[in-house]
Amino acid sequence: MISKLLHKIDGLTADERDKLQDKLLEQVSEEVKLDVSYIIVLLSSTIITTLGLLTNSTAVVIGGMLIAPIFWPIMGLTLSTITTRRHLLNKSAISILISIGLVLLISSSVSMIIPFSGVTEEIRQRTNPTLLDLLIALSVSVIAVAAIYYPKISTTATGVAVSIALLPPLCVSGIGLALMDFDIFWNSFLLFGANVGAIVFAGVVTLYLLRFRPKRKEEKERLRIGIIFSILFLFLLSIPLTIYFRDSIAQSRIHEEITNELNSQFMDITEDSRVETVITQNFSTLDDSIKVQATVFLPEGFYITNAQQEEIIQSLSEKTGKTIDLQLNLVTTLLLRKEEDENIKSLNREIEIFIARELEALNSGIVINDTIINYPENFSDNGGVIEILLSLKDFGDTQITFDQKQNLEERIKVYVNNEVELNIELVPIRKLSQPSDLVKLEASINNVLGQDLNFIDNNIDIGELIVVNSENNGKGNVVSVTAQIYVPAEVDTATIDKATLETHLSEEVEETVELELQIIRVEKI
Repeated sequence: MISKLLHKIDGLTADERDKLQDKLLEQVSEEVKLDVSYIIVLLSSTIITTLGLLTNSTAVVIGGMLIAPIFWPIMGLTLSTITTRRHLLNKSAISILISIGLVLLISSSVSMIIPFSGVTEEIRQRTNPTLLDLLIALSVSVIAVAAIYYPKISTTATGVAVSIALLPPLCVSGIGLALMDFDIFWNSFLLFGANVGAIVFAGVVTLYLLRFRPKRKEEKERLRIGIIFSILFLFLLSIPLTIYFRDSIAQSRIHEEITNELNSQFMDITEDSRVETVITQNFSTLDDSIKVQATVFLPEGFYITNAQQEEIIQSLSEKTGKTIDLQLNLVTTLLLRKEEDENIKSLNREIEIFIARELEALNSGIVINDTIINYPENFSDNGGVIEILLSLKDFGDTQITFDQKQNLEERIKVYVNNEVELNIELVPIRKLSQPSDLVKLEASINNVLGQDLNFIDNNIDIGELIVVNSENNGKGNVVSVTAQIYVPAEVDTATIDKATLETHLSEEVEETVELELQIIRVEKI
């Protein structure tokens, strides 16, 4: 029934089919040749596609795929499998192998020569192959083979469709070689291999249904062997692809849970917060921990305490069932302030200085971790109770009694001539003991330094930050910090006291900090 239907659609006799088959075999055999034009187009498309991947430009990646000639060797492999033409099979296989070697060589060379900021989204998309990619490759193969029978289907469009499944992941493998990252190389090469196997297999099946078949008995036997090997190859590839597919679904679900929970937690702190760029690094469902990086925009004057950060981590762990390694990049956003707001900002600073002086007189061993001051709405007009959360570092022997707390509260009331509610929390201090603590140390230094510099001038930004934690016989642990800071031309650099910043950082991380500032002047645009 299928045979009659196809015959009716095509309107070709058996002899006409044989002539068409021979003609197409000759055409594909000619296109598979590794001549100068093929090499030039292959190298050009590889360079363009690699640059698109490195610069995260989808348009450039598509531009590289439009001229990629790798479509023809794949078609040669497909046709030679169904017709068992050994010469075409050998020529196509050699062409594919040489093409793979050239693409890997050129893409890795371009990646080592051209500076780029890291793994882009275009690269990342090709490092997580799943069964969906296999289905796409199967569909592409059907389109490619259909172009043989139906002239209305452009062979150029077919070539682009195949190139989409082949060239970008192969270029990503070359980038993985340049980065010496085995995961990137293997995952993208697995995607490439799965696409090749799926395209050849689906092409063979489609051609067979369209009655592209071997003529001699021994050729038919070789065809059966070829199909069996193709099925076995696809089955073996489907095993890791199924695992990746399961992990991809789990990663997507957990990423959404983490993003929603972070938004909820920071909205509780202030409704003006905004969570952006949440990155959950690739992980397996078998992993017990997840590294999370998040950029959070907080209004000027809002910070989070260590206790609040621990609560966020605990909440994320409960939501995901995983151990969360959270790195927060807190960015202070500026709000247009009225004169009353500026008065409150000045009062904030006065209260902080007063509290620091009072605690120093009470006990010189007390170290302030953070001071958060909240004012009621319309404070300037209606007054109200000022809420102060004082976060102190607890080294295991920090002593502050309830009477001392009450006395401090009363003294603050007198100082500001207003009702005050003082709450004190103790933040346990733990020494660095694991390699992963270096990440937390960098985040802590970045946050503290950013807050100190913003206090000097809100337009000062931190660029590259290098933190090295090492042993020093004379000083114990020494944390060397090299920071690039971008300072507007109108800001007097004399206001940036390196010694004060160094002292504050040392108090925060409980280690000796040696700070080197690289000041870069910037002009207003």
